[in-house]
Amino acid sequence: MNWMQFISSIFGHIVWPLTIIILVILLRDKLSEVLPRLEKVKHKDTEIAFSNAILEVTSQANKSQVKIDDDLSIIEQWLLKMAYLYPNAIISQSYNLVQKEVINLMHMLEPDRKNTLTAVESRAFRNKSGISSEFEDKLRKIKSVHIMAEENPTTRIGIEEVHSYVDLCINMVSEVRNAECNK
Repeated sequence: MNWMQFISSIFGHIVWPLTIIILVILLRDKLSEVLPRLEKVKHKDTEIAFSNAILEVTSQANKSQVKIDDDLSIIEQWLLKMAYLYPNAIISQSYNLVQKEVINLMHMLEPDRKNTLTAVESRAFRNKSGISSEFEDKLRKIKSVHIMAEENPTTRIGIEEVHSYVDLCINMVSEVRNAECNK
């Protein structure tokens, strides 16, 4: 192989990656508009699924405003600070906080109860505790985001979405605590 073939070979291997990098740089504004709307990306055996549940949780957080206790306010501040470093872990922590409060309320109302409920038992528990059906819908949505974050730890979730998720979870914890106080 002479030097001309060598240069030609190197150039042939560099052209496509360089072209992709240039296109990404030139089209970054358009890509930033399109990427949030992606639902699924698949290449050979690898598939990454994105969820619209994050958007639903964000809209729920904006609608939900509940008075928050001082201890919850401190927890919320900590979660929001840590969200910049560990967004997926903060989603998990926020969900676990809500789940813990719901389980505590369940044990307060029915001390002999196991941690799981059937659909019928869930309705009866909701009526007994004073928790709204909207709360149950929010719980399903935050659970789906939690599962998505756990199953796809490499997926970066935007900081605004994480903050909305944390706000919603803190509001839900406060709602459960208010239900506890009323019982």
